[in-house]
Amino acid sequence: MQTLYPDYYAQFRCTADKCPITCCQEWKISVDDDTLKRWAALNPPVDSKLFTYVQDGQRVIALNSRHVCPFLEKNKLCRLVLEHGEDAISETCQVFPRETHSFADHEEASLMPCCPAVIDLWAAQDAAPLTFPHPNIDSIPFFIRSAVIDAILQQTDRLPEQILSACFYMIQEIHRKKKPTKDFVSDCFSEKSFCQLYDAMDDLSPDCIDSVLECNELLLDLSVNYQKEQLYQEWLTPLTQQAETLSELLTEPEEELPMQWQAFRTAFAQYEPLMRSYLANEVYSELLSFEDTTKHMLVRLQWLMLQYAALRQSLFLIWQDSPEAFSYEKVREALVIINRMTGYDEEDIYEYLENSFESLLWDWGYFALLAGF
Repeated sequence: MQTLYPDYYAQFRCTADKCPITCCQEWKISVDDDTLKRWAALNPPVDSKLFTYVQDGQRVIALNSRHVCPFLEKNKLCRLVLEHGEDAISETCQVFPRETHSFADHEEASLMPCCPAVIDLWAAQDAAPLTFPHPNIDSIPFFIRSAVIDAILQQTDRLPEQILSACFYMIQEIHRKKKPTKDFVSDCFSEKSFCQLYDAMDDLSPDCIDSVLECNELLLDLSVNYQKEQLYQEWLTPLTQQAETLSELLTEPEEELPMQWQAFRTAFAQYEPLMRSYLANEVYSELLSFEDTTKHMLVRLQWLMLQYAALRQSLFLIWQDSPEAFSYEKVREALVIINRMTGYDEEDIYEYLENSFESLLWDWGYFALLAGF
């Protein structure tokens, strides 16, 4: 079966002990059955009962008191690899941050934004947008995905969140059609339709304070479980304290927040090409990952908007705390941690959305509120 790759894929190299945010700490590392068998055969044997446990029906590595994999040495290299070679580690460790999605007649590979080396790859290509393969398939879902990716990468006169909002609206229109034709989809994603929608959106921009506060509450909600489990504390603790302070906005003059937000947007603008690469990559890898229905596409766009809103809010808080220290390294760190925090399984995404909102599918107005353009 043919496997398709984005243009940047082959350039990835793990930075190992030089990695600023190692994948060997503060998150779930699954261990497959074959790896457990290999461990038992190692000399001396690895006691899987000591180093792993079962969580949600899946065996995972038990992190130590510092929330680090017990096989990670002080030099940030894996003891299993050093002593027994790369074949000794689990499939998850060997594959990360690569992922592959299988379709009826082809497979698609991509890299996940949970790895700083992936972010560095995208940042290095700021001058030239990423390119993604477009399968030669006469399929409306694949056509929609290509249209969304092209809009994100090519409509540089619009903010990425504006483009996401417009695409969400377009797919809502397609979803309402019982049997949408390709002509109808083409019309939805035409230049004329985008122009008309953007004109309407310009007259309906969400209130800045409402948008920032909603994104703030969303960030706090996503942080709750990680705070309970004492994960990402060095990054999350000061951030959530700032978020809680910001939620008490009424203690400050309201005109301050819009001014701060605009100043942040000016500072954040230099990273817009990186954000476009990130969003386009997520659309490519996730929009059709489990289903090709328009309902599923709307759910995945909602989740992407949720991730982006939490990311942007965390960066706003970081900028507020120290505008002069706002750097690429801060942006990269936030991208990696937020995507690790929100790297939910498909079933968990649906459960979160159903439990947190009145309806699984949002009204466009709420999507626009998070976008906050």
